[in-house]
Amino acid sequence: MPNINDRIGSQNVIRVLSNASAPPTRLLNLTDVNSTLKSRDGMILVWDLATESFFMTDTIDSSSLNITGIVTFANTTESSLPTNGALVIEGGIGIGKAVNIGGNVSIAGVSTFASNLDINAAVDILNGLTVNSTFNSVGITTLASAGGITTTGGDLYVGGDLYVNDDIKFDEFNARNSNITGISTVGTTLDVNGTLDVDGRTELDITNISETLNVSGVSTFAGNIDANGSLDVDGHTELDNLNVSGVSTFAGNIDANGSLDVDGHTELDNLNVSGVSTFAGNVLFASNVSIAGTLTYEDVSNVDAIGLITARSGINIGFPGVASTLTSSGDLILSRNLHVAGLSTFVGVATYSSDVFVSGTLTAGLIDGGIY
Repeated sequence: MPNINDRIGSQNVIRVLSNASAPPTRLLNLTDVNSTLKSRDGMILVWDLATESFFMTDTIDSSSLNITGIVTFANTTESSLPTNGALVIEGGIGIGKAVNIGGNVSIAGVSTFASNLDINAAVDILNGLTVNSTFNSVGITTLASAGGITTTGGDLYVGGDLYVNDDIKFDEFNARNSNITGISTVGTTLDVNGTLDVDGRTELDITNISETLNVSGVSTFAGNIDANGSLDVDGHTELDNLNVSGVSTFAGNIDANGSLDVDGHTELDNLNVSGVSTFAGNVLFASNVSIAGTLTYEDVSNVDAIGLITARSGINIGFPGVASTLTSSGDLILSRNLHVAGLSTFVGVATYSSDVFVSGTLTAGLIDGGIY
């Protein structure tokens, strides 16, 4: 192998000469350079301590390499794995200053950030995210936008509004103030220990309320209402049809402007009817009946009076002016003919102001009159 000539200049710079005409100054062991890779471009001379010689290589296996200037890698090969790309580092890397990466960063292992992590763009996390301390989001935070389960092992504090476009499922829900503007479905029991204030429409398929339900507005029930306990209504109640199968107690007045259909027993202490009352069936009065006005019977086939009938002002039979009258003093005044088909007995005095016609036998103990 030919010798390598060098020259030491005035500024202590070693120059390697290209020919042997210059005054030679030999470096120790420089003649022992291994130039096996001299046909390859970009080779460097590296000192091998074990053999105390230089050799041409593209690998530096020094325990430390200190570069104080800017290092530029002109190779633009993309990296798809940790073992390929323009720069491959098999061991750890420590960087004391800022790192600016223009492309994507793929980290296969655990990443630890001892200080704040400032991310100015979106973050895509395919697997779990574990936050041991406070997670503070000052902007809009979207969880599982492409679909998935987001689990928080501890409390989740939201300082502002929480917008959820899809369903929310709770194992346990505890809220001081909850404002729900859409439809909420509770798959199991809803336990409200305090006041439940519902300003708008509430639709319930099946409701079991063990405590007090206070409704200040209009309540519409499209289906049946099954009240197994007491129903206390302090204000106005409007019912199209009311069917009561058990005992009903009204402590105040009942104002029925329409029909009142009672199929079973009805017990009333005082009944005041200001309009027309029609009884399609039998009416039984166990005590006295007082009628301050006129009692009109349109069709009466039989009047069955078991006891005594008392008419204090008399009884008029027929139309006024031509009717026969049974006066309150006991007199019977007939304005028309009296037809008696059977035996008639007069225990007192009978006075006839007109003719008396007897077609059969007239038997009298004493007849006092005029012409016979």
